[in-house]
Amino acid sequence: MDITGLLGILAGIAVAICLFFAKYLFSNKKGNRLNSILLGLLLIAVALRVGKSIWFFIFFGAAPFGLGIGFLGLASIGPLLFLYIDNNQHDRHSVKRSELLHFVFPVLGTFTCWLNTMQVATYLYQLATIVLSIYLLLSWRNYFTNPSQSPDLKLWNRNVIITVTIIWIAFVYQHLTGSLLDYAIGAGIAALPIYYLFVKATRTLLVFSNKQQDLQLSESLITSVKHFFEEKEIFTQHHLTLNQFAKISDLPAYLITKAVQQLYNRSFPETVNYFRVKKAQQLLLAPKTAQQKITTLSFDVGFRSTSSFYAAFKKETAMTPKQFQKFAAKKRANH
Repeated sequence: MDITGLLGILAGIAVAICLFFAKYLFSNKKGNRLNSILLGLLLIAVALRVGKSIWFFIFFGAAPFGLGIGFLGLASIGPLLFLYIDNNQHDRHSVKRSELLHFVFPVLGTFTCWLNTMQVATYLYQLATIVLSIYLLLSWRNYFTNPSQSPDLKLWNRNVIITVTIIWIAFVYQHLTGSLLDYAIGAGIAALPIYYLFVKATRTLLVFSNKQQDLQLSESLITSVKHFFEEKEIFTQHHLTLNQFAKISDLPAYLITKAVQQLYNRSFPETVNYFRVKKAQQLLLAPKTAQQKITTLSFDVGFRSTSSFYAAFKKETAMTPKQFQKFAAKKRANH
C-alpha cells in the first residue's frame, strides 16, 4: 500500500472517531444539552469535510454531490465552533434565531456546488476557508476575553480551538498545493488533531463524565453568591441577567446557577424575583415607604414594570400589595 492509501486510512479512522464522538454527545443527557449538540455538530462538520478529502483522492474529481456535502461541512465548522465556545462561556440552553443566520452561507454554498462547475466549487471552498479563519479569530478572542471560567473548562475550550486551528492549516495546505499526494497529506494533517482531541476527551471527566455538572461548590463561592443577593442586594438592578451577575461577581455562570439552586432551591430568575418581592414587602410595611406609589416601589426593588411586579408579588404571596398591607396590619392589631 502506498503513502496515499495509508493517509486515506488515517483520515478515515479520524472521520469514524468524529462520528462516534458525536453520537455519544447527542445521547448525553447530563449537563448543558445545547453544548453537547453544538460540539457533536462541529465534529460531524469536520467529518464531512475530511471525508470529502478522502473521496477526492480516492475518486479523483469528486462528484458534485460529494463536493456539496464537503462544502457544507467546511462552511459549518466556523459557525459551530464560534457558537460552541460562546455558549460554553454563557451557559445558555437555546440558540437565538439571529444565530441561525451563520448558516445561510453554508446552505447556499452547498446548493451552488451541486449546480455549478468544479471551478466554481473550488472558489467557494477557498472562500469558506477564509471565512473559517475569521471565525477562528473570533473564537480565540472569546477565549482570551472571558476570565470567569473554571480552569478545566477553559483548558477544554482551548483544546477544541487548537484542534480546529490545525485542521484549518491542513485545509490551507491543500489549497496551496496541487498534487494528489499533497492533498492526501493535508487530509492526514487534518486527522491528527482529531486523534488529539479524542484522547484529551477520554482523559478528562469534563466531557465524558460531565465534571462540570458534578463539580462540588466551594463554601467561598456559595458565600459570595449569598452576599451579592442578601447584602449587596444585586437584585435591585434593572434588567439583571445571569450573565450580568457573572460579570459583576466575577464568577462562572454555571456555578452561580448551581449555588442559587443549592441556597434557595430556585432558578436564577425565580430567586431574583423572590428577593425583589421580599424587599417590596419590607418597604410596604416600613412607615417611611408604606405610602409610596406602587410604580415607584416596584422600580426601586428592580422591576421594570408594575405589571411584572404585581405578577411576581402575587405568585410569591398569593396577595396583591394592598391586600398584603391590610393582612399585615390586621395581624399586628391582633397581637
